Amino acid sequence: MKRDVDLLVRNCGQLLTLKGDGLPRRGAALGDLGLVVNATLAAFEGRVVDAGPSDALERAVAPVPGCREIDAGRAVVMPGFVDSHTHTVFAATRLDEYGKRVLGVPYAEIAKAGGGIAKSVSDLRSMDERALYDISERRLRGCVSYGSTTIEIKSGYGLDLDNELKQLRVIRDLSAATSALVVPTFLGA
Repeated sequence: MKRDVDLLVRNCGQLLTLKGDGLPRRGAALGDLGLVVNATLAAFEGRVVDAGPSDALERAVAPVPGCREIDAGRAVVMPGFVDSHTHTVFAATRLDEYGKRVLGVPYAEIAKAGGGIAKSVSDLRSMDERALYDISERRLRGCVSYGSTTIEIKSGYGLDLDNELKQLRVIRDLSAATSALVVPTFLGA
């Protein structure tokens, strides 16, 4: 019996199904993407019901009236990324400190010179909310463009009520401005 479908994504050059035994992947299994070449994906009422080689799948499904059909154009089709524990809303990077750490400079020395978390707090506190939104929105767009569909964004660089709330307002506004699901997390000290 054919399964009803209301969405078909055809002409997938590569389809990453991540099909497995349902257990967490470890070791070499992390490299198994469940890759299917020349594939189709079928869904019904928001749930994937089948995915696999186009010829076999097309024989196994029955498109319902109004079925949406998408031509993937031979592109890679894959599940969206879930980015957890991000700090997307911050004022400035500390890439210079990362370079120092790679060279063996201890964090305590970096902090003593005005770096570390204290620099992140100071930078955030000195940035107005609109500028913080603008720089964070560019970061969020980057996450989405690389396939993130769900993004947890934490506060935590304000370290006082006013600045934590500033971060949370920016997170709320970013959530309203993106197609991704944004999960805000208050990480105040």
